[in-house]
Amino acid sequence: MAPRTTTIQNSIEIDRPAEVVFDYCVEPANEPEWNPRTRWIRRLGQGPLDVGSRFEGEWIKGSPMTVEFERFDRPTAWATFGRSTRLDATSEGTITELPPGTVRLEVRTTLLPHGAMQRLTPVLGPVMHHREQRNLRSIKSALEGTSRVHTKPNAVPTGAAVPSGATVGDRADTSPNV
Repeated sequence: MAPRTTTIQNSIEIDRPAEVVFDYCVEPANEPEWNPRTRWIRRLGQGPLDVGSRFEGEWIKGSPMTVEFERFDRPTAWATFGRSTRLDATSEGTITELPPGTVRLEVRTTLLPHGAMQRLTPVLGPVMHHREQRNLRSIKSALEGTSRVHTKPNAVPTGAAVPSGATVGDRADTSPNV
């Protein structure tokens, strides 16, 4: 039986220069601002972000993922590969310049669930497409200053294990762990 994957693609136009959009999107510490499912995230290692830079985070309760940059072409493209016990994820971001000061941000993500998560493959595409479009709208809002980003504190319950140095998500998402 062949592995079952699902691929989603989302895009949005943002009224900011390519460098600003790229830098915001690739910085792991920014993710809790635009992804309400980020429980915590931290960089592994020092120095500037580039190919080989790694970070670790938790988006599905109890299943931390290690993510590594496989491509880093500022300010036009990046790619990451992440692995957890529940799924592997490949993500590619591209930024295309439009009229001066405006870009199109496109993100393509391929998910390969493991074990029991494989049963969810048929619903992962539609669910994740919706979530990723919400995330892109949040990135646009944060960069254009058109609305406030997530502000509720304590996305991770008091007493939950969070690695030292991790940036903690600022809003709990109570939807199912998909």
